[in-house]
Amino acid sequence: GDPSGTHRNRDAHTQTHTQKNTQPCALDLSSSRAAEGDGGLERSFFVRLKSTLTKRGLHIKTSGYKVIHVTGRLRSRRPSYPHAHSVLGRVLGLVALAHTLPPSTLSEVRIECHMFVFRVNMDLQIVYCESRITDYMDLCPSELVGKSCYRFIHGEDVEGIQQSHLD
Repeated sequence: GDPSGTHRNRDAHTQTHTQKNTQPCALDLSSSRAAEGDGGLERSFFVRLKSTLTKRGLHIKTSGYKVIHVTGRLRSRRPSYPHAHSVLGRVLGLVALAHTLPPSTLSEVRIECHMFVFRVNMDLQIVYCESRITDYMDLCPSELVGKSCYRFIHGEDVEGIQQSHLD
């Protein structure tokens, strides 16, 4: 996710076939993020499409989701009356460009002997921690699970963390 709220994730369960034909999907373009100072015409959002493409040269069908970044601009007809206060008249459609985002390549990480694994949810609350943490901290996994990662930030690092949320 984008902590600044610039983009909103949209799920669309549309299938992409080998011929790259897609079934239409309905999107509410009024709620996607509009650029500042543009009269609300620019749009940028993500769509997740279910892909059933077959990899070239292989007879293996991969079924997963592709993330598509769509950026564009709403096309509208200006209001016909001269004293209209709205920049946006009747919206005719969206002219956009879509790019597939590369799949996440972080599927396997080598864990060295001086490392341990923990998992967090989207709110950075710890949901799992390996027992090896006791080798490095004076805590056991049960003392960490359910706690926010923010509880373990050193005081001198707070300003840097705060700035990273603003960027």
